[in-house]
Amino acid sequence: MNSIIFNCIFLSTSNTNKSQYRRLTAQYEGLDPGRGKRKRKVIADKLREILEEFEAKADQIYALYDVVEGARSKGMGGGQSRQSWLEV
Repeated sequence: MNSIIFNCIFLSTSNTNKSQYRRLTAQYEGLDPGRGKRKRKVIADKLREILEEFEAKADQIYALYDVVEGARSKGMGGGQSRQSWLEV
């Protein structure tokens, strides 16, 4: 179940966001700072939004690891490694 949650949270949206982030970063870096202030600001805002989404997903994953570790510490892991727990 943990791997299902992990996949749903991270993998389903991250590929789209990563490619969009790369595309926007390339656009942003290609802009002339002396021109197109409005376009630069729009791209920068979109990049910030994507970074906030990345951070939110990372926080969710961190919380899931805490749940797994808590379950293992209470003896629910049966001596399994973290990797095997995540594959359950």
